[in-house]
Formats: sequence, structure tokens, C-alpha cells
Amino acid sequence: IFVILSVAVVILSLFCQCNDSPLRLLAVQIAIGYLINFIFYVTLSYLPERRKTIVASKIIVQRINRIIADMRAFPNAMIKQFPFNSPSRKEQIKHATHDFDSKITLEHAGLCLNYSGKTGKWIAEDLIYTNAMRIEENIDFILKYYSYAVKPELDEIFDKILHTGVHTVFKTMHEHSADFSNGSDEFVEYDGLADKLENAKELY
Repeated sequence: IFVILSVAVVILSLFCQCNDSPLRLLAVQIAIGYLINFIFYVTLSYLPERRKTIVASKIIVQRINRIIADMRAFPNAMIKQFPFNSPSRKEQIKHATHDFDSKITLEHAGLCLNYSGKTGKWIAEDLIYTNAMRIEENIDFILKYYSYAVKPELDEIFDKILHTGVHTVFKTMHEHSADFSNGSDEFVEYDGLADKLENAKELY
């Protein structure tokens, strides 16, 4: 944009200095041509792309917020149920998720919802599974419809989330009990990725 305007200004300056009519006419024609191209570029390319990017950024941030909320739902419930007096969220998560029996702990964490099914309630495993699937749906939505606006840093975080042990287990919790080889550390890593998503929003 600045190059086009600069060239047009230079040509107009030459036009003002030219005494010969043919050169003056040529300078005017070239300057007008540059200005017309500039107007077309702004109206047909720059502004539409700018609007497209702004809309995409807003939607991506909205979806990131949903992903973060679903990722933190379980750790937050565990911290609330098993509080630990520490200013460090990392230490709170490690304490709350250390050495737990999945079915008992999940129910005690207040993650059961009323449900009008055969059992009369929506068990915690189903709720966790639903959160995990929503995370995948939101990531897929962003990558499918707004891949052109996805920064490499964000794409890398998405990939790490989908391949964490916590997310993999959450996807099967409605079928099997939780099985974490090193539970508390895995939850800390998972929560750390939610923090990275928070920081990634600054890219938009």
C-alpha cells in the first residue's frame, strides 16, 4: 500500500515539474493508474481479507474459551472437593488427583448430574466423556473452517492436547475406569496446556 502511494506521489511530483505537455500527460495517466489500482486493492482485497481475519479471530477465541472450560472442569471440581492450602495451582492439582479410585473420587467431586435414564443419574464417566468429545469437536471445528487463521503455535497445542494421556483416558471413561500410570503429573501437564491456550489467545 505504502509503495503504491509513494510511487503515485513521486509521479505527481514529476508532473508538477514537467513543462512538456506529453510528459505531463503521461505522468498524470501513470499516477491515476496507480491510484486506481490502489483503490481496487484496498476495496477488493485488503478490506475483505481484513474483515475475514477479524471474524475468524473472534470465533477462534470463542472456541478456545470453550475448550479451556471443558479441560478445567474436572481439575477444578477435584480441587474444590479436595482442597490443598497452596497458592500453586500445580500443587493443588497434584494433591487432588493423587492416588484416587476413579469411580469413588469422581462421584465425590460432585460430577454426577441428574439424568432421566435407567440409572436415574448421569454418571461422572459419561460427563467426562462428553467434555472430552466437546474438546475434540471444537478443535476440529477450528481446524476445518478456520485453518487459514490458525497460528502454528496454536496448532501445536491442539495436537498435544489430543495426544495427552488424560484426554485419551477421558474419551473412554464411559466404557472403562480411569487408568493413569502417573495420574497427578498427567493432570498437571493437561492443565498446563489449558494455560498455554489462554496465552495463545493473545495471538488473536
